[in-house]
Amino acid sequence: LSRVLVGLVKQTTMVAQAYIGDAVSPGQRAAVLGRLNATVALPFLLVPVVGGVLADRSLLHPVLLSAACFAAEFSIILGLLPPAPELPSANDAEARQDSLF
Repeated sequence: LSRVLVGLVKQTTMVAQAYIGDAVSPGQRAAVLGRLNATVALPFLLVPVVGGVLADRSLLHPVLLSAACFAAEFSIILGLLPPAPELPSANDAEARQDSLF
C-alpha cells in the first residue's frame, strides 16, 4: 500500500519547483526554492526516528502515518495553492519579441 502511494506522489517536488518557477517573481525565486528544499530534506532526518518509534508498537503504524501524510499533503495542495498564473501564448506579439526564435 505504501509503495503505491509513493509511486503516485513521488514527483511532487519537481511539480512544486515548476510551479514556483511560474508563480514566484525572479527576485524571490531562490529564497522560495531554498525553503522548499529544506522542507523536502527535513523528513529524511525525522522519519527514521518516528518510524522506528511507531514500528515498536506495530508495523502497520508507520504505513498508516505515511498514508495520512500523503492525504494531508494532497488536501493542503488542493485547498491552499492558488492556480498558477497564465503564461502568454506563443501567438502573443510580446512573447515573440522577447523570444530568441
